Amino acid sequence: MRNKNTFSLRKRLLACSSFALLSLSAAPALATDWWMIFGTGDTPNRDLFFADAQSVKAVKEQPGNTLLNVMQVFESPNSPNYVSYTLEMRCPERQLRVNSATAYLRAGATTVLPAPKRWVPLPKSWLERGYDFACAPDKRKSNAMMPMGVGSIDNAQLVAITQQGLFNQLPGNQPIRIEATKSSTADVMRDLNFLLGAPEKK
Repeated sequence: MRNKNTFSLRKRLLACSSFALLSLSAAPALATDWWMIFGTGDTPNRDLFFADAQSVKAVKEQPGNTLLNVMQVFESPNSPNYVSYTLEMRCPERQLRVNSATAYLRAGATTVLPAPKRWVPLPKSWLERGYDFACAPDKRKSNAMMPMGVGSIDNAQLVAITQQGLFNQLPGNQPIRIEATKSSTADVMRDLNFLLGAPEKK
């Protein structure tokens, strides 16, 4: 039953992805291979997380470390449009750090967030899903991660696909939750710091 439901959901996702792409003007895009790796929250405060398989690569200065780009797209109009993260993993040690985090606001402005760059043990959260995506690529489909299947798309197109299509196709309740609501970039970083064990700033 799960395989049938997953196949049906994938068909709906591909259909709404194609629709959203057709509604956007054509523009050259860097090669990307986006996968949906995690969902959290309840309507109308859901978030979806996407990882780019093309971004998985070794760090030049530390070839044993692995880089990954992740996008968090928000449903709530009170949240940023999306946040882009660059993660760095030490796969054998099950450690990671957040090298950068940038919030793209709905008004068009961007905010570079003070990402905690220290190494931490892998937390039980969407960050673990990012780790699994980068460090166990052969298990992506068995881990219920879903390729978007629409070729090279840029960040703006992925956000449009998500907000115009996926949030309407996915069930209202996601089975795994970190926190149901996020209303600002400060809340996003508070949650990220909490997940990474950083003390809250007074």
